[in-house]
Amino acid sequence: MFWGFNAFLGALLLASFITIPLAWKNRKYAFWMAIILGWMFVIVLGLDLSHVFPTSPDSMGFLLGLIEIIDSILALYVIFFSHKALVHF
Repeated sequence: MFWGFNAFLGALLLASFITIPLAWKNRKYAFWMAIILGWMFVIVLGLDLSHVFPTSPDSMGFLLGLIEIIDSILALYVIFFSHKALVHF
């Protein structure tokens, strides 16, 4: 299960890298992809911080927890600005 979590995060990261050039070209579906990927990041990182997933042999350090919190905040910014690019508000 631990490797599955890392593989899922890796897949999210690769999908995000694919979304970036599409967003630069102002493709409407790229912003929808960014919204979906952003929420997936927030949910997965929130579940990881809540210790829902099986833990690794090494405990999560302070710095890793801080990075996950910052990543979640950045994902929320991506969601917000994607909605703004789609003129939802």
